[in-house]
Amino acid sequence: RFYVKGTPTRTTKEADPNLQFLTRLKQSWKFAKLCNTVTNNREFLALQNLPLYSSCSRILQPKFVKIDSRLQVQLDKAATFYMRAFGLNPPQASAIAFALLNPNFFTLIQGPPGTGKTRTIEGFMSVLFGRPSNEFRVPIQCKRILVCAPSNAAIDEIVRRLKNGVKDSYGHLIPLRIVRVGSTEMIHDDVKDLSIDGIVETMIQGHIASALEMLQTNRKQLEELKELLNRAESKESEDELVMDDEEIIDKKAPTDIRTLKNQLWQVKENIRKGTKFIEDSRQNLRVRVLNEAQIVCCTLSASGHEVISRSDGEFELVIIDEA
Repeated sequence: RFYVKGTPTRTTKEADPNLQFLTRLKQSWKFAKLCNTVTNNREFLALQNLPLYSSCSRILQPKFVKIDSRLQVQLDKAATFYMRAFGLNPPQASAIAFALLNPNFFTLIQGPPGTGKTRTIEGFMSVLFGRPSNEFRVPIQCKRILVCAPSNAAIDEIVRRLKNGVKDSYGHLIPLRIVRVGSTEMIHDDVKDLSIDGIVETMIQGHIASALEMLQTNRKQLEELKELLNRAESKESEDELVMDDEEIIDKKAPTDIRTLKNQLWQVKENIRKGTKFIEDSRQNLRVRVLNEAQIVCCTLSASGHEVISRSDGEFELVIIDEA
């Protein structure tokens, strides 16, 4: 849908006969992109479907946790261990301890800018994915975690901190399988190698190299056939094709226009099938990469991306930075 200068409402080519006529004239059009409604649509659908979620009431009507002496002892013990094992300060360690021991559905960690909330997320990953310690057992186990932030810059900062892995309580570096979901041009160069499209493009070269090579060959052949067909149609005689005195055309090249059109159609069909095969392979690899990831990072808007909904299994934990 788009707006046309001089008209008060937006329209489509199918709905406006004048536009259908103008497009058949093959005129050049000048477009100015005003906005993208993808984010708005995802937010609208999320709000519309909120009542359908089983956890809706726990989100909209949260309950405070009454900390008794038994829970306080557990919190103090866990926080002390996290400070010593992962180099966290007391507020960061206490926040992680409470989040892990909280009987409620979710935990809100509040703090002014610069107090280390993002560092707390980094410590959280160390606790969850580090090797188990004999001294202290983590109360929950997570195989897949979704980490979100409202902006690309914020989520890229988290990915940048986690991309080289985290240290466990023994000081050993633990690599993490991280995937950054989102538009490639909006992802910072430092973490583009972890973008889902970047990972898939690296994998696809080895999986369907022959299909990619065949597609390139077909596209080159398509351009050659188009050129031959244009030359054939521009001549009165189909017996020989001569462009000028300096250019010599291969006499073995097909000169029959019908033959050229049939060949052109076949090559286009080969390109269509090859393109579909490659795109299907990309989609399958995207789902595979997400299924194998331990941590999926994206903006809040991108969390509604179709590729995430197509992945298998659920996320045991969701972390939202700058909520």
